[in-house]
Amino acid sequence: MALDGFPRSFTTGAHGCTEVRVPQIYHFNQDMHTQVLQDFADTTDLTAVLLQSAIEKVLPGSSPKVVGQALGSWLREFHDWASMPAQKPLLEAGRA
Repeated sequence: MALDGFPRSFTTGAHGCTEVRVPQIYHFNQDMHTQVLQDFADTTDLTAVLLQSAIEKVLPGSSPKVVGQALGSWLREFHDWASMPAQKPLLEAGRA
């Protein structure tokens, strides 16, 4: 639920990779180690993309560089969001 305040998607602009999306968590049961996540039926997961024989058509340029830049952009966005004063209660809850 803490990620409900984090943008679900954003554009990276990194070498043709235009969007990174984060699934919504619909249910989490800590005792059973179970979570139910949003399904992105209209997308391809990262593993499938990287294993394609025609990867250059999907990820133009240097594929590792494209993936790294897209993931790095998402991570920077997440770090910036998590560092905002509004997220201080989340940090404190994580330390409890």
